[in-house]
Amino acid sequence: MIKVKDLVYGYKDLSFGPLSFEVNGTLAITGPNGSGKSSLLRALMGGIRSHGIIEVDGKIIQKGKKGLKPEKRPMVYVPQREPAIPFLTVEENLSLAGNIDEDLLEELGIKKYMKVKVSKLSGGLRKRVGIAMALVSKKKVVLLDEPLSGIDPESRKTLIDIIIKRTRGKDVLWVTHFDEVVRALDKALRLQPVKSSLS
Repeated sequence: MIKVKDLVYGYKDLSFGPLSFEVNGTLAITGPNGSGKSSLLRALMGGIRSHGIIEVDGKIIQKGKKGLKPEKRPMVYVPQREPAIPFLTVEENLSLAGNIDEDLLEELGIKKYMKVKVSKLSGGLRKRVGIAMALVSKKKVVLLDEPLSGIDPESRKTLIDIIIKRTRGKDVLWVTHFDEVVRALDKALRLQPVKSSLS
């Protein structure tokens, strides 16, 4: 379970919150552009300035402005733009993330690209590699930032099912603008573009 209390996060001239919520399962994060959805995931990872309390499975990983470094947090993060390292092959990226799962590669349709550098792949295939990296991770929390953007509509339903199946027992925070994702997840959190002061 993730507990977030009075979290204010953002940048020098733009910040959001305070925000409090709990996640025990899957959570869709929605809202208009500029409401701080992607920034929330970065804050949870410790990648941008924030203050507040973040707790995972009873362990406080941030209190006030002090918290664990990103690599020490029990979370795996799939960014929206470049989820995998472009100059490495698919196989090399997956090896960095965790154990290579042949069945998962088949399900995601990327097994035949294992020796190909990510930079040579289409945007949709890069997304699938990023999803695979998250799903092979042993971390307890999965943070997904629009992982299905650039994926054709016919493939979205299959990928939603794969992600939900493969993350059972974990907590998932999923930034999305697709209604089918919101319907498939346990709960939804809609953010509003309310700005705060981050001192």
